[in-house]
Order: sequence, then C-alpha cells, then structure tokens
Amino acid sequence: MSGSAVGIQSSMSALPPGPMLDLVTALHELYRAAGMLSTRAISDTIKDRDDLPDTVSHETVSMMLRGTRLVGWTKVECVVRLLAERSVNPVFEPSACVRRFHDLWLHVKVHDAKEDSHVTVDLPLSMIEKTASLIPSEARNSGKIRINDKDMDVAELRQLWDDVKNRPDATYVTVDEKDSKVRIAKRGDYLHIIAQDRKGHNENVEMKIPLEVVSALLSGKGDEMNVGAAVQALARRGEGELVTVTGDDETVRIWVASASETR
Repeated sequence: MSGSAVGIQSSMSALPPGPMLDLVTALHELYRAAGMLSTRAISDTIKDRDDLPDTVSHETVSMMLRGTRLVGWTKVECVVRLLAERSVNPVFEPSACVRRFHDLWLHVKVHDAKEDSHVTVDLPLSMIEKTASLIPSEARNSGKIRINDKDMDVAELRQLWDDVKNRPDATYVTVDEKDSKVRIAKRGDYLHIIAQDRKGHNENVEMKIPLEVVSALLSGKGDEMNVGAAVQALARRGEGELVTVTGDDETVRIWVASASETR
C-alpha cells in the first residue's frame, strides 16, 4: 500500500459518525475494489474522458477520499463511475453504482450582477436531513413570517395551515401596496408564494413549495419547526424548482435534482 493510500485510510478513520463518514465509506469500497489507484491516475483518466460530465483534480480526489471536502455531484459521479469501471474484486456495475450514490441534491445558484460574482451550493438532501438535528433549539423555535406587517409564529402558522391545506385551490393572501405585492395561493399540490418588490431593486420572488413539505415543516411541537421531516418530504417529492428570485442586481435559483444542473 502506498504512503498516500495509508494517509487516506487514516484520515477516513478519524471522521466522526455521520453522513460524511457514510459517503466516504461507500467511496472507499469502490476505491479498494479498483485496486486503490493513485489520485493522480484517477484525475488524469477522468480528464481524458469525453463521456464524463466534469473534471476532478487529484487534490479534490484526495479530499473526497479523506472526507475533508464536500464536492458537487458531477465530480462525485465521475469518480464513482471510473472506480466502478475499474473494479475487480468485487466487480461493481457502473450505472448501478452511480444510482446508489445518486442521492437527491439541493442546489443553490446566486448571480450578483453588480459585483459580477457567482455562488453555487450543492448539498445532498440526506446530509441536510441528518444535520438538521444539529440546529440549535433556539433557531428551530424562532421561526416567524410577516404578513401585512403582522408577525406570525409557528403555532399560529400551524393553525392557519390546518385550516387551509384541505380547502379548494384559491389565493388566500393578497397584499397590494405601492412598493410591493404579495400573493400566497394553493394550486394543486403546491403552495405558491409570489412577491414583487418595486422599491429600489425591483425584485421578483417566486416560491413553489409542495404541500407535504409545508405540513412536515409545521409538524413540530409548539413553536418548533421540524426541518428534518420537511427534508424527508422534499426527498419523497423528488426533483423540482423551489425558489426563483430575479432582480436588477441579482438572480437566485434553488431547486432539487438528482444531478448537477447546467441551466
């Protein structure tokens, strides 16, 4: 075993129990089956392939195997597919392996036109779900929403939602002011929230939240939001758009997909 392989193995053993260790353990199963290729060989081979969706530096491969960095899905897919193709003992079927790792991912893209900056976040829903329990109780208990200058806490939101969720499709909240407009409506299986801010930045926000996700989020006790249950419900719902923000200075997109998106 090479020195780098020994270092990778020892780094993995230092990881605490949790979603990162689960991901790295599954990746190491493939890594060993493929003969523990060097990280540079993995990187170079991926770079030479036209059929793979991304490139992965040998430093990133090393960090993936050590569990010191969470990377986007396309890079994970490249490494998983290559290792599965090179697997000997045992032999893994590449497409099946990709599906095994193909957790639903939450994607966030932000473009600030004023600063010409881009921010991209890709996180597995399973990781968000498992880490939801780490959110301080004060944060889970502090959820409020402001509707027409009135703050509503979680208990009030839950009571309102219990009354609305089984009613026919309709627009239930309308706020139309000089500088802003808000519409909250129930349409099919989704809660639609559309807001327009015409003051300063001319910003438009559109949210499309599955009804079961709202119910799960409000399923906690008292003023606590049940983030873990909401993520589980989101995973059951599958792929879809969640939030779109367009404005003079920036655009934001949040969506769920089983792979990294380019659009």
